[in-house]
Amino acid sequence: MYKVDVLFPGYARLNSEGFMEANGSCTLVVGENVKVIVDTLTPWDKDLLLEKLKEYQLKPEDITHLVCTHGHPDHVGNNNLFTAAKQHIVGFSVHHKDQFYLHPFDCGDSYELAENLYVLPTPGHTMDSVSLVVKTLDGMVVVAGDLFENEQDLTDDKIWIDAGTENESLQREQREKVLKLADFIIPGHGPMFPVPTKFKTEAGS
Repeated sequence: MYKVDVLFPGYARLNSEGFMEANGSCTLVVGENVKVIVDTLTPWDKDLLLEKLKEYQLKPEDITHLVCTHGHPDHVGNNNLFTAAKQHIVGFSVHHKDQFYLHPFDCGDSYELAENLYVLPTPGHTMDSVSLVVKTLDGMVVVAGDLFENEQDLTDDKIWIDAGTENESLQREQREKVLKLADFIIPGHGPMFPVPTKFKTEAGS
């Protein structure tokens, strides 16, 4: 079974001068023979990310897989730290060194990293957005990127819509799918939260 830790909970806010400040959530998933980092913050967060890994007695070369939920800069900024990983999955692309291919995520196909650990297409925020689905002892955790901005957007659609969406109706559809699947969600710009039963029921109806 896998252990999931949020190394850094993302945020998005307006500063006092009216400019947007944002950084993505960064997540570590550890299981037998598998260590996955999901979303790597901005390029200015290298030292922060290295320090967070050190707290778990890990170095970048210990990471076996890197998953980026989409290609925005606050989610991919330190990918080059993890060149020892077997694969980089960035949106719908699967990379290793200069070799890459487009997995058929657009046909709805998931991509298995290991048993009970897979990448799921969840387009909407961007058309090649993905989420990582992890089975844990506490239930299903979905590392969802900007499919969900934060827990508050469960009751305020304006939050995730205003954060940017390339296809609002598709993102809404994918959100409902993930709410039905997940027990816990790690959003793109906030701490992990449990999925309230009412949302699982509504999503399944």
